Amino acid sequence: MKDKVRDHFEAISGEYDGWKEKSAYYYQLLAGIYRECVPEGAKVLEIGCGTGTILSTLKPSRGVGVDISPGMISIAAAKYPHLTFLVADAEVFIPQETFDYVIVPDVVEHLSDVGAMFRSVRRGCHVGSRLIITCVSPLWAPVLHLAERLGMKMPEGEHRWLPSEELRKTAEENEFVLVEFYGRILCPKKIPILARYLNLAAERLPFLRCACLVQVLILTPRPGIPPSPSPPLNRQEREIAHSRTLAWGDTEQLWGWNSPAGRKRAERRGELIARGAGLGPDTRILEIGCGTGMFTGIFARTGARIVAVDISGDLLTKAREKGLPTDRVLFLEKRFEDCALVGPFDAVVGSSVLHHLEVGESLARIHTLLKPGGVMCFAEPNLLNPQVFIERKFTFIRPWLSYVSPDETAFVRWRIAAALRRSGFEEVETTPFDWLHPATPERLIGTVSAIGHFLERMPVLREFSGSVLIRCRRPP
Repeated sequence: MKDKVRDHFEAISGEYDGWKEKSAYYYQLLAGIYRECVPEGAKVLEIGCGTGTILSTLKPSRGVGVDISPGMISIAAAKYPHLTFLVADAEVFIPQETFDYVIVPDVVEHLSDVGAMFRSVRRGCHVGSRLIITCVSPLWAPVLHLAERLGMKMPEGEHRWLPSEELRKTAEENEFVLVEFYGRILCPKKIPILARYLNLAAERLPFLRCACLVQVLILTPRPGIPPSPSPPLNRQEREIAHSRTLAWGDTEQLWGWNSPAGRKRAERRGELIARGAGLGPDTRILEIGCGTGMFTGIFARTGARIVAVDISGDLLTKAREKGLPTDRVLFLEKRFEDCALVGPFDAVVGSSVLHHLEVGESLARIHTLLKPGGVMCFAEPNLLNPQVFIERKFTFIRPWLSYVSPDETAFVRWRIAAALRRSGFEEVETTPFDWLHPATPERLIGTVSAIGHFLERMPVLREFSGSVLIRCRRPP
């Protein structure tokens, strides 16, 4: 079996990435499973690394990938020269160092002796290591065989799909203890709307997990008591983890900015902020929470000099790819509340970011960074809007909303106005706006926008707008 597996993957090594591109949605979900479990900066060993994509997405401080196919390793080494790749048989490979995480994605079904693989990777584990295995459920075998025959998925070659119970037993026989077991991915193809909700349901509803395509086993070495669970993430770490999830896909689409109505909303929002802050060629501004740089680009059109900060390196990578003028735009990966910034700034601006921060601490810092007479201008979600209220207050639906982070909230305009005055700002204005939903069909954008502008001027009704424009000034 081993020779057949090597020959098969050597033969398809040049086409391997092409096959993965055909099933990109599945491989994005698979990589997401590992990103949930493996923090950035860890030491990671990947067994059966293929061309190295999953290992690279984990951003390890030290990453080693092994694969039985020299062709795969050659491609991986060329793609990711900062990582280490070795041609090796997983069943006899002897690690020369220990790792925080050993990952085995869709590999065990190709092994002749799974127990030998466990004994091999055990040598690369320390007492707190985690071994994470994903494999296909045998229940899906008929579907996958058919998909392979129809040319809809990569040919697997010689393999045997293993029941989770057999894997668990083999792991326990080879000095590993099961920490967690669950199923993921109920819909591996990207079917609009349906796939997302089916996969979220599979994560949340126990009775669906047994039907999932992917079985996930998280193990830790024995002897001794299994290591204590990792300490809970703090707010900053949760925001970074959430940003990594957003950055993997089409971030601006997830946020609703990429539809025809979404782009119109973004333009109007950016222009309102720029106008409210008085941006122009002679202004030096600080943008907080710049994300992918969508609004940075709108602000840059005014000629302003911009320092744009965000907590997420993944989102900043996308921002830098927009090619904004480097002589006027500087991106910084920082947590705003405690980063070292040299003021003063003529204006501090942002879109949908204050509600992610520690508000009191952030307002005090903004006040300090503004020059006397400087302006703060933000657009933030309005808690009185029915959709926003449900998303923020009905927390049990949060797992279904990939664009909402675990800690974010929204504002009632008179409460944020009071907080701004307590922080020493004056000329405080909070203006409800935005009735154009990103899902509005393109042919109805003009009509819905006209109705929205009318509602924004109507007492009482305007309080239910989607957003609030917040503007204030530091006293001269």
